[in-house]
Amino acid sequence: MKAVQNNVQIFSEREITYSNLPVNVINILRIGCLLNTENWNFLNICDYFWHLYYNFDDDRSGVIVDNVEYKMDKDSMLLIPAFTTYSVFSRGNMRHFFIHFQPVGNLFTVKRKPWRIPVDKALVGQIVNILHEGAESPRVSSMASAFIQRALVLLDKDALLQQNMNSFDLRIDKAVEIYTENRGKMIKNPEMAGILGMSVQNFERLFRLQLQMTPREFQRQFQMQLAADRLRFTQLSIEEIARELGYSDRYNFTRIFKVYFGIAPAAYRKRLLY
Repeated sequence: MKAVQNNVQIFSEREITYSNLPVNVINILRIGCLLNTENWNFLNICDYFWHLYYNFDDDRSGVIVDNVEYKMDKDSMLLIPAFTTYSVFSRGNMRHFFIHFQPVGNLFTVKRKPWRIPVDKALVGQIVNILHEGAESPRVSSMASAFIQRALVLLDKDALLQQNMNSFDLRIDKAVEIYTENRGKMIKNPEMAGILGMSVQNFERLFRLQLQMTPREFQRQFQMQLAADRLRFTQLSIEEIARELGYSDRYNFTRIFKVYFGIAPAAYRKRLLY
């Protein structure tokens, strides 16, 4: 079990894949637990990965999206899709379990809102077993994958129904896959259009139509969220993060980061959002 700060413990940071799921493959990025914390109040979180949240205590915390409050309780979990902008709050000490993951598949048009998943004794038992297993166990990632598989089965089927599914172009899904696999380094539109066998104009038009943002906006948002993730969960220096994302110097990276988050990377790192 790896302590990060005070009462926060990260149980696994190993990235794994798990097949035989409705979304084909799931990459588990992080599993952890906040123990008896009351400092869980942050605004405008937006990540490139998905969040699965569960609290062992009732009415201690919640998630806010579009001014709608979703309280957390011990009878349900909250699933938050990637690129959902949300805030979190706590009103007292709580025990909070989380998994960060990426489903690989055509799920980018899932409605961006918290989805509630009912929790029974079996699911709670799986959570407890994951926490007891510890970070050094070779089984912990597999246990987490099995947990997500069962949770997705219990998810309301309407959550996974894509909007305008029949009109979704798989080439745009492929573009998103390539962008994320490129780990934050920017790809110009003519290059991507060529990879997909499309004209630049048609690619830009279709991308914006289906994802409500331009390819550049999508890449920059993904890049900045990747940077935030590195700041929160690794010991990499700001210079190292900047180089990893394709920036020649820290100054340009910091300038763009402040546009997205309103503060410099060093100040953001101190907040340690979970």
